[in-house]
Amino acid sequence: MPARIATGQALKRTLIEQAARSAKDAGITPTVALVRVVHDDPMLPVNFRLHQKLFSDAGFQVRPYELDEDTDWETLRTLIERLNADDDVDVILVLIPLPEHLDIRSVLAAIDPAKEAEGLHLDHVMRLNPLSALPATRIPVVPTAVVHLLDEIGYDPDGHEVVVLTDPDLTETNPVAKMVARIAAFAALPPNASGCVVPVTHPRARELAGSADLLVVSLQRPAAVTAEWIKPGAVVIDFNPVFTGFRPSRKHPGQEVPHLVGGVEVDSASTVAGVIVPAPGGVGPVMLGALAQQIVTAAIARRSEGAASPGA
Repeated sequence: MPARIATGQALKRTLIEQAARSAKDAGITPTVALVRVVHDDPMLPVNFRLHQKLFSDAGFQVRPYELDEDTDWETLRTLIERLNADDDVDVILVLIPLPEHLDIRSVLAAIDPAKEAEGLHLDHVMRLNPLSALPATRIPVVPTAVVHLLDEIGYDPDGHEVVVLTDPDLTETNPVAKMVARIAAFAALPPNASGCVVPVTHPRARELAGSADLLVVSLQRPAAVTAEWIKPGAVVIDFNPVFTGFRPSRKHPGQEVPHLVGGVEVDSASTVAGVIVPAPGGVGPVMLGALAQQIVTAAIARRSEGAASPGA
């Protein structure tokens, strides 16, 4: 029997509706500062449109900021500091990808942790370390989205073998991807799940991937994972869509849109796997829904703290 293909659009809508209801119940309208530094990466305008639609659907207030490609770090840092000090702004979101001369680590570190909703600020990440005595404040949206998807398909990884198959070309150049794969992914899983991170270049990568009950694929290599990599009946989550060029738009004749391909070859993998969450269309939409929920959580927490402060 072919694998079940589980996409994330319906779940995204459910999460956005829940976020909007939570904001309404709390009597707030979150305000998001959405910052993008313009450059030639074709995914940047796509990400910008997706986020604007998300915030519109959730009923959030949005303040868009567009900076030129040659914007230096000092200029971006000054804007972030101004937004940190603006009490009307609940969340600051700087879109990636950034131009090569800007470092995402510096950007995240500059944002007030109370206004960083994706769970990527060092203050949030450090609390995921097993040695930390501090409670977790915010799980990054990537593993949160995966957990939502697992709940949606009715899969419990407790007691199962989990393998995160990564690409050194991605994790060694993207500190966010590396952190999510090595720290945040397992912080979101049940304690009885056995897990490991396997580089696709490892000499036993195919063997180790084939032992996984839950295989999470984050590769820069389109359609690299085929049936031979997958344990019969396994749940396979393809995380990273790769830009391979442009294709004609189905919705807008005469226009071209980015063509994205995941790391899993779905036709082959579906002959072995039990469930496949493909890329694009799987984790990505659910990440947006999870982000909407974490924005509301951040806004409520920040305003509650402000109301409790002397003189507030």
